[in-house]
Amino acid sequence: MDLLNKLFRAVAPGIAVKRLQNQAAFDILDKGIRKYEGAGKGRRFSDNNLQSLSQNTDTNNSLPMLRTRSRDANRNNPYAKNATRKITNNVVGTGILATPVSKSKPTVKKVKELWKAWSDSIMCDYDELQNFYGIQALVMDTVVKSGECAVRKILKKLDPLTNLVPLQLQVLDPDFIDLDKNKKPGDGDYIVNGIQYDALGKKKGFWIFLYNPKEVKSESILILKSEISHIFKVEDPGQNHGSPWNSSIILRMLDFDELEDAQIVKQKVAACFAAFVTKPDATSGMPVDDGTNIAERLAPGVIERLAPGETISFSSPPSTEGFKDLSRQSLQGQAAGMGMSYEVFSGDLSNVNFSSGRMGHLEFQRGIEIIQWNMLIPMFLDQVWGWFIEAAVLSGLLSNNQVTVSWTPPRREMIDPLKEIQAKIKSIRAGLISWQDAVRELGYNPEDIMAQMIEDKNRFDNAGVMPESDPRYDADKMGKIIEEPIDKTV
Repeated sequence: MDLLNKLFRAVAPGIAVKRLQNQAAFDILDKGIRKYEGAGKGRRFSDNNLQSLSQNTDTNNSLPMLRTRSRDANRNNPYAKNATRKITNNVVGTGILATPVSKSKPTVKKVKELWKAWSDSIMCDYDELQNFYGIQALVMDTVVKSGECAVRKILKKLDPLTNLVPLQLQVLDPDFIDLDKNKKPGDGDYIVNGIQYDALGKKKGFWIFLYNPKEVKSESILILKSEISHIFKVEDPGQNHGSPWNSSIILRMLDFDELEDAQIVKQKVAACFAAFVTKPDATSGMPVDDGTNIAERLAPGVIERLAPGETISFSSPPSTEGFKDLSRQSLQGQAAGMGMSYEVFSGDLSNVNFSSGRMGHLEFQRGIEIIQWNMLIPMFLDQVWGWFIEAAVLSGLLSNNQVTVSWTPPRREMIDPLKEIQAKIKSIRAGLISWQDAVRELGYNPEDIMAQMIEDKNRFDNAGVMPESDPRYDADKMGKIIEEPIDKTV
């Protein structure tokens, strides 16, 4: 308190109080103008000891432990495992399909044949365990659990027996990347956590162990970027490694898992003690147990005679009141950390109506599309397509490498098929979307559907039948043709 306030306090207390109130108001305004509250250093931030580190330094220092805990959660926590499974199932499903695109129809036909034979065969897998669509699911599953995945291109000699494109994909656990390999920037290349850059900061390659470092000790070698597909969710500029997707909720998952176990154990222990029999002590008058027991097995209608002075009391199981609400609140926070709705994360549909279910479904699918088109397709599938065309040309199976690709993700299941199909038909007729886009949204290849439609149309015409599925016929007019049939030779 300054000298002037002390003077007013002595001779005019009211004025002193007013001056102090005005000064406090100006202090509040001044603090609001000068800085953000979140950047303050008051007592509320006393336990929030943060260091200003780069995103890569912050992530990579914690990455080995984050991976270990995330994998443990996916092994032992049903909600973590369900979240990983739901993301993989929706992003990949039965597989993201490729459609070759070229001005040359013979080239397109040849590439389609080569791609189908290669992608459907387990020979495309270096471990020869699953086809290309299984590899897609494995990559996505690894990215969610471990934060990233590496896929290495392996070229081999053409096998004349199978005549498959001689390309194999080796899916590598992210532990294969040597995070301890570092070299400070200088005049030439430098290395940051196993990734080598040139003097301008462009990636040149990855330092990869030949064997899993947690199983066999080996030295890492440099593999060029052109031979490695590195897949992870980019969340910050300049990011070089991805973190497990449950990183922000690992502690929440552990706390909830322990709380649930404790609640179950408490109920089990309480259920083990059905009744207690006591009798008074002859000297002290206090109830004692003399070793005699009532029947050990309880059944309906049993009458048990007690000795004089003996009493029987039954246990009262502990209440679970409030546990359901606490569980729901905890799981909602975990679901938010995984980017999905509570219903998808937990599988609890008890409080869902059509509107809320549809809103949650649409928001989840929006996130799935971002994962497909911003991560998996550009980081992995497009690169594999380039490797495939390159291998086909080098092996002599393909002469023209001017072939691009269009990807078709798995179809999104409809909540109300009748209304949604009608809405799509109106959108196509209004010119808001193309027929091809509508077919792709259903998870099908437009070229395959068109070929099947032409084949069906010719079969119907040759058989002289007019099914309602053919849009040239109007069922309300008893099968009368409402427009001339298309020439059968088309």
